[in-house]
Amino acid sequence: MKVFFILILLFSSSIPLFSQVKYEKEHRVSAEKVPEAATNALESRPFYSKVKWYREESLVATTYEAKVRFQGKKLSIEFDSIGQLEDVEIIIKWSAIEDIVRTKIDQELKGVFSKYRLVKIQRQWTGNTEILLKSLPDDPPPDKATKRYEIIVKGKSEIGWHWHEMTFSLTGELLSNKRIILRNTDNLEY
Repeated sequence: MKVFFILILLFSSSIPLFSQVKYEKEHRVSAEKVPEAATNALESRPFYSKVKWYREESLVATTYEAKVRFQGKKLSIEFDSIGQLEDVEIIIKWSAIEDIVRTKIDQELKGVFSKYRLVKIQRQWTGNTEILLKSLPDDPPPDKATKRYEIIVKGKSEIGWHWHEMTFSLTGELLSNKRIILRNTDNLEY
């Protein structure tokens, strides 16, 4: 299995467009298996639905993600392995992005892919834990927070269809493009 990942990393590093890859394995965990700092950070928020915790294992780190619905919005709050906040993501619709920014993102995507489909669009906030959690999700985060868009895209290029996690600035500039490595399954999926 390690040889498989090494080959993918070597192959992808030879193509500039796919120089970054992302692999995540996510599974549900109980709150007791989450770092105490992460669960304590969310205790101050009045979430009306149950917080669902997930452990994510990637090629480089293990993180914990709290998923919750709050005021009609789907939130994902990610913490590192010791419980420090990494980011907050709120699922949004394509139409929630300003027209001029959507146009710029669309141009970026057309420059990378011959065809594409948007799978998931999120506002992403990073910054001070206390400030971010206080602003969830009813107010935009304060100026001290870094704000971006994270978009999961299924796109076609000269080497075929692939899934990508792409991060854009608030003005629509491409900041990162990571090809998602899907895990192999033993079953055929229809």
